[in-house]
Amino acid sequence: MGKTNYQVAVVQLQLNNTPQENLKKCLAWVRKAAGLGGEIICSPELSSSHYFCQSEDVAIFTYSEP
Repeated sequence: MGKTNYQVAVVQLQLNNTPQENLKKCLAWVRKAAGLGGEIICSPELSSSHYFCQSEDVAIFTYSEP
């Protein structure tokens, strides 16, 4: 039988409107979590920018991933 217990890490961080910088931040925290034993690491769902869902602004659609 396979492994049944996993170390889970959840990454929560402050993001801004610069996707490249946010990716660097997320990757740094994922590496840190993995270094501390994290096997399943969850990043923020909207990790390329700050949380923008309070209002609909079509300019924000540019942050969509293909």
